[in-house]
Amino acid sequence: MNLRDIDPSKFTPMGHNRKALLVERVGSGYDGVLIIPEQHRGASLSSGLEPPELSHFLSKKCRILAKGPAVTDEVKVGDVVCVPGAGNCYADEEDGTGDGSRLLIREGDIAFVYAETA
Repeated sequence: MNLRDIDPSKFTPMGHNRKALLVERVGSGYDGVLIIPEQHRGASLSSGLEPPELSHFLSKKCRILAKGPAVTDEVKVGDVVCVPGAGNCYADEEDGTGDGSRLLIREGDIAFVYAETA
């Protein structure tokens, strides 16, 4: 089943821990400039696929669509959170890589909740 097929209002994670969250990436990810020194450029470092898909440049900003029953009240459905590290690069499950893709993460993958702006 694709994560896009899950109705957030009916989301119930499986397993004994049940601290899973269904989130959706918001934002396009890294928007800086990747600088590769001249001596490291060229086809010798890749299989010819250009540009490389760099998972650590994926957007860390995610909106919570649904949460499991064991997730604390620290985070709420609708919150925008930062998901760095392993939760961002190696989510439990993911259905894409760009803006709008959905992920299954654990509560411990969240670094902080973004403050609401007026």
